[in-house]
Amino acid sequence: MKIPFRMVKTIFMLILIWSYFFSQAIVYSQNLTPDEEYISIIEKIKKGEDTETDYTKLRMLYTQTSFYQPESPERDENILKMAQAWFDKHNDEAIELGNQLLEGEYLNPFVHDLFAKIYKESGEGDSLFHLLMFINIIASIQGDGKSYETAYQVISTWEEKAMMTFVQVTPADQDQVFEPNLHDGHYFHVIQVKADETGEISDLYFNIDIPYQKAQQTGPIMTTPVIIPPPPTPALQPITTYTDPTGQFSIHFPAGFSLLASQTNLIQCMAPNNGNLYLIISDYANTMKAFSDEIIKRPGSLSGESQFQAGNLSGKIQLYTMSGSFQVLDGKSYAVLLVTYAGIDYGLVVVLPTESYSAAQNWLSALVTGIQYQPTTSSPSAVVTPTVTPTFPVTTSLEYTAPDGSFQVSLPAGSSKGGEWPNIVEYQTPSQGTLYILSGDTVGTLNLFRQDLTQKQGKMLSQPVLFQTNEGDQGSMEVSTMVGSFQTADGKDYISFLVSYERPEGALVIIVPNNLYTEAQGWISPLITSVTFQAVQPTPSPFLTPVSTPTATVTPPPLPTETLPPLSD
Repeated sequence: MKIPFRMVKTIFMLILIWSYFFSQAIVYSQNLTPDEEYISIIEKIKKGEDTETDYTKLRMLYTQTSFYQPESPERDENILKMAQAWFDKHNDEAIELGNQLLEGEYLNPFVHDLFAKIYKESGEGDSLFHLLMFINIIASIQGDGKSYETAYQVISTWEEKAMMTFVQVTPADQDQVFEPNLHDGHYFHVIQVKADETGEISDLYFNIDIPYQKAQQTGPIMTTPVIIPPPPTPALQPITTYTDPTGQFSIHFPAGFSLLASQTNLIQCMAPNNGNLYLIISDYANTMKAFSDEIIKRPGSLSGESQFQAGNLSGKIQLYTMSGSFQVLDGKSYAVLLVTYAGIDYGLVVVLPTESYSAAQNWLSALVTGIQYQPTTSSPSAVVTPTVTPTFPVTTSLEYTAPDGSFQVSLPAGSSKGGEWPNIVEYQTPSQGTLYILSGDTVGTLNLFRQDLTQKQGKMLSQPVLFQTNEGDQGSMEVSTMVGSFQTADGKDYISFLVSYERPEGALVIIVPNNLYTEAQGWISPLITSVTFQAVQPTPSPFLTPVSTPTATVTPPPLPTETLPPLSD
């Protein structure tokens, strides 16, 4: 078919016009000033329209703008005011200050972290968005902070503070002023820090070349800001004995207990080893049920039971582990003891960090056997039953080892095993989550999960988060939203984490309800960084063949109570 010359001419003119405008668009993009380009990207992030931002490049772009200020006494003072307002529970004041701060410096990770905490506690605002901003910024900071050569490459002192928050350390000396340290032609902050969990002392290295050189041009030499701690708690009143108004019931407290609060149905005390005691003194059935229901909701996991004798009373101890205490959803693991006594409407609930459980055995024994009860209607018993020291259930940390021994995973406290299939093992975790540990052909199996994620309206929340394990192996985490879990199409909102490593022997898939995402951060981070691989990679086995993509559903071997959910509809 011959095309008329007039049509050819028209098409040619249209191509010329399109080429002109396209070239102008390219020129315009290339001619954007750093200020204009930075503001354009930030506006897209605010609107949720940009999920492919390279935050390392964005931070470097920010340092080229006219409003980059590594030193700002006014900003530092407002951040301190925001933190203090949060400490004082003046959330409206903290939010107003935070919004002003982000208008001037949207990439300040410390401010986003404060927002995430404020919104998490108040239940208002988008805690998830600010938490993701915090993670994206922190994950874009290059280095591991372990030496001058691998120092964190920061652009502000607030990135230093945010990084210390992220890796759960604090300066060993809060009053120390951190002066720039010149080493091999570069400037550093070398900060001696103390681990929040273990108290271990180490040095953290920050390369401050960019902010130091900018500060030399515009202002004073950089110093790391110090966050004012909350006001000291008033001195607590020690408590040694409690006797109820009837005189029937009394309990003797071991040394180190202090009265925190007294209510009509219970008395709350601070216990040694960072523990809390709830002594139930009335409305026993409803109050104990309320504690039991809260444990189930976390969800808590029953670790063991034991019996004991306290004078003329027999008792039972149920030991649970759960995420968060009854007062704080901090994501940490706690041991909870429900102590009941036969025939009386009094009981004890003890909560303490899991790592303190072993050290607390002596005072726990003295506490549960320090009960005395004298019925008003019964005659004295001819035989006094001696007090028998109770044996407390043992809680141990859970670990998973791959069948071929190629890698190990330290599981969150309170995890319980679910189904098990070739190359996949399932665990129920805190925060109503599910963990799948993958071995064998992890690449193929992860792709099956990605296929199901696509069918469940999966949407990545950001670029994959890069991290290092405790042993130095590189890892990548894809965080996505989805409707329905991998197990059920229940229409609920979930967050999924697809975690892969440079070592292909092992991978993880985690899923938690959307509303528990923030709470789950406390155990997800230690989980993904706890994976350890054998120093020498095992020889590939001919029997570990890739899992084929199912056409309809994956039918697992029959199990008593569990079935593997379909990985595709």
